[in-house]
Amino acid sequence: MIIHLISSPRTISTALMYSFAQRADTVVWDEPFYGIYLTHTGFDHPGRDEIIKHMPDSTDHVLNRIAELGKTSHVFIKNIASHFKVLDPGICVNHQNVLLIRDPKRIVISFDKVIHAPTQQDIGIQRQFELYEHLSQLGKPPLVVDSTQIALYPSQQLQSLCDNLGLEFDQKMLSWPAGPKTYDGIWAPYWYSSVQKSTGFHASSNHDPEVPPHLDDLYQEALTYYQFLSEKIENRQHASDL
Repeated sequence: MIIHLISSPRTISTALMYSFAQRADTVVWDEPFYGIYLTHTGFDHPGRDEIIKHMPDSTDHVLNRIAELGKTSHVFIKNIASHFKVLDPGICVNHQNVLLIRDPKRIVISFDKVIHAPTQQDIGIQRQFELYEHLSQLGKPPLVVDSTQIALYPSQQLQSLCDNLGLEFDQKMLSWPAGPKTYDGIWAPYWYSSVQKSTGFHASSNHDPEVPPHLDDLYQEALTYYQFLSEKIENRQHASDL
């Protein structure tokens, strides 16, 4: 089975990759299209030159490698939705697709700390909406999961996700060793400092941050797409359910 996690940035996508990496039957690949994305867009992300130098330079290269890995293991691919600006969504239509969403308020505030004044393209929520619509029209609607729900109720949410994917849930998915991982992307020093210290899923603070004025228009537009996708979640967990 090939699983495409298609995430907004600054969710728990890396933690979810760590989680699936604990499965003996699964290999993970961290953002294999990142170099292609930076090459074709010219965007100046931290570590850009190093990423382009060391990552695959063609979509076919990535797809062939995924197919090769899939001959012997399940493959979990962590994708960032914004990368689909330069990718044909058809590359994942015959695979299992999961959209990982998060309240855009926290995304825009967090992303702004690394790349100032992000755009709708940067945060990828509109792109997730477009992918949902496209894949649904083909009769292949992706699963939608919310990072906050996973962080709050990891055992129940991962059990549900595995069930929906047709996988047996493995308790080992709930924890991992702290520190850098061999499968981390080479951009990890710029983005992964917090998640590399973690050993499992942890809910973020209940504090409701205030969106800075320069991010408010972006937040309001992204909120519309988030609300649409949030309605597609089948397994929203509440404390009263536990």
